Amino acid sequence: MLVAYSVQNGKYVLSDAVETPHNTTPYNVGNFSSGVKIYGEGSKTAFTRNDIREATRIFNTERTSTTQASDTANSLEACFSVYCPYTSIVDMTLQDSAIGIYIGQNYKNSFTSLSNASKSNFERLTIDFCGTGILMLACGGNHYMNFSDIHFIRCQIDLHQRSSYWWKITQNRGDSNNNRNTFTRIRSARSRIGMWNECGDTNNYLGWHGETMPSSANTFTLPHGLPTDLTTECLFIFSGSNQLNTVSYCFAEGVTWHVYNNGYQNRFTDNGLVEAQVTMVQQAREWKGRYASRDRGMYIADNAYPQMTSLPLAGALYLGTGLTDGTTIVNGVRVISKDMWHTPLTSTRGSFDKKFQVEIGAVVKNTPTVVMLWNNTDSSSTGFFEIEIVARSETAGEFASFITKAYVTAHRTSAKALAQYSCSKIYSVRTSGENTTDIVEANHITVTIQKNSVTPQILELVMNSPFNLTATTVFVTQKTTK
Repeated sequence: MLVAYSVQNGKYVLSDAVETPHNTTPYNVGNFSSGVKIYGEGSKTAFTRNDIREATRIFNTERTSTTQASDTANSLEACFSVYCPYTSIVDMTLQDSAIGIYIGQNYKNSFTSLSNASKSNFERLTIDFCGTGILMLACGGNHYMNFSDIHFIRCQIDLHQRSSYWWKITQNRGDSNNNRNTFTRIRSARSRIGMWNECGDTNNYLGWHGETMPSSANTFTLPHGLPTDLTTECLFIFSGSNQLNTVSYCFAEGVTWHVYNNGYQNRFTDNGLVEAQVTMVQQAREWKGRYASRDRGMYIADNAYPQMTSLPLAGALYLGTGLTDGTTIVNGVRVISKDMWHTPLTSTRGSFDKKFQVEIGAVVKNTPTVVMLWNNTDSSSTGFFEIEIVARSETAGEFASFITKAYVTAHRTSAKALAQYSCSKIYSVRTSGENTTDIVEANHITVTIQKNSVTPQILELVMNSPFNLTATTVFVTQKTTK
């Protein structure tokens, strides 16, 4: 029997979770009449537990899944706990709770009785100051759900798709169970983590906007159990068991880290997400961001020809306003890359390569110029770099062309620290066409390497010229072995 509730204006303090009926339709989408409909009046209707803390998390010794005690607690510490399909929660505010909405198994029933929350609908919600805004805990069915027009504010985790002890251990069904759901027009404001998918396939995230992460207005710390190489706020996290998810038309403003991706064949298309703030532990099936498009290893800048709304996926030389990693350079850049995201898993031995070039432009003589060679990435690895600097001087009395070539090798520990690094010059040439001073090395461009003074995991190339340079280009071929 369909049950519908219309909630009038007011702030409702809940002493326990509001629980929908338990429905046992594990392998289908249930019956429309089984759903519960709860309608508020927008911001005028608010529910709270007056319980500002993070959601309960208890890890097993392998830290690979939560325990049953943790999962049971989660189902009881929300404003709403959803155990049946075709549930609708619409037009209201949820605030000050360990969990805003719990969607998963009803642990008051035996493990042989599977909860199913598929085909449910959550719209026009504000979720403020909750440990976890929405927790999707794997059960008999968390599929085909719609989440739209949701505004998360100051949460520790806005949306968490997670495996459960019941599904993974008791039922021996693995992880992937929060599948084929759609999230549209979502905002993460001043939260610690936006979306964290530890358990879910073929989900679509469309029009998700992250803003101001971190924020002093948020008193939560970063959650426990994040990937070890992610130590800051992040808008999108894919870890654990996930695959074939799509992120499209999403943007980030004032967000420290945009994407952490460790999932099979996930796609990121037409987003305003910057590559310098992206970690790809597994190669994305497709990446198209603010600065570059990439599929099958080649990419072009999407700001190369602003009058064109669509560009083919192929390598190209271009002039733009910044590097593909978001670094702004006055004279623009020209970049070609070969399969930049083809990075082996942390636990897998392998190699990948990357080519890029940086237009430095004019260089003042006897003034060291720094170029980043290797960002804070690729733990437990060795990097080999072939560097070639091509430059020209057009200053009166200094007309000449220059080429300097060098090899750089560097080693990283599991914590990405640069343990060893060296630079060997292969040759250097200066050609003025006037006299034998061209063979004097003091008249050549020199190169050295160093760690970045602020982030010592970043390896930098330092070049110096005894003459004023009018145009300078650094060509880099990088090969990384893990």
